[in-house]
Amino acid sequence: MIEKESGMACTTELAEYAMVWADRGYPVMPIMFGKKTPLVIPGVCEHGVKSASRDPQIIECMFATGRENMAISCEGLIVVDVDTRKGATPPNWLLDATPMVIRTPSGGWHFYFRRDEGLTVKNGNDVLGDGIDIKTDGGYVLTPFSVVTYEDGTVGQYRFTPDIDSFRSKWDLPPPPRKLIEALNRAEPTQLYRKRQDGSADGPIDRRSPHSWKVSALINVAKRMNLTVIDYGDGKLQMSCPCHNDTKPSLSVKVTPEGMVLAHCFAGCEFEKIRAVFGLPREFWTGREEVKSTIKIIIC
Repeated sequence: MIEKESGMACTTELAEYAMVWADRGYPVMPIMFGKKTPLVIPGVCEHGVKSASRDPQIIECMFATGRENMAISCEGLIVVDVDTRKGATPPNWLLDATPMVIRTPSGGWHFYFRRDEGLTVKNGNDVLGDGIDIKTDGGYVLTPFSVVTYEDGTVGQYRFTPDIDSFRSKWDLPPPPRKLIEALNRAEPTQLYRKRQDGSADGPIDRRSPHSWKVSALINVAKRMNLTVIDYGDGKLQMSCPCHNDTKPSLSVKVTPEGMVLAHCFAGCEFEKIRAVFGLPREFWTGREEVKSTIKIIIC
């Protein structure tokens, strides 16, 4: 059994485990069992990572059933997420850079570092190469013992390395190594749209996506809503979410090679609400090309 420090009697082992993280300064949040999606509990946690908490009473409500997955907010952290399903492998200099290394169900890695004040880092996909993402303020990562079921039916669990016995020794996180900082500095997005005072955006559009007209439509709609947009190319966008007061771009949008438009808000906003606010027809999101002529005014 892992000992907590708060002194509160928890009704489930999962709540007790969550308090261990909270006692060390990490806000926690419930995740749907078998998935990576934030669990919405009315009156307790309704806004994804923004609802993450260290409050013992709230944590008790979050994990009342003991059948939830768990995640922590990456506020004050830099987590390098290496996804082996995309063929990624961690560089050698990363392997021994931190004692806090989590293995993911797919065989990947999460490398934890502290983000010191004054160091600006942004969440992003494929930041350090295909399959190597960065999670920091505004993002979240699942903790060990969380279980994920993949589309092919395989089931896996997040786990510590090498074992739970070293859990207590892993809390003093190091700052990111120099090579990581250098890699992040080289990984600036290809196109950056910044809001002007009049609400418009500047910067050229990178049109490497095979469905660039959809990328253009999304950017133009976002500009009309005065949203900040980062265009990473290849149909990948990061923007402010229009469904909540988003001070940090937390909405990830991707136009797939098949023309489907995928959107995920890291604060937990529902896809249908996002789609409705953008005002684009449902066919736009599902990959049907014939809808192009009906929204010509948007992409001009």
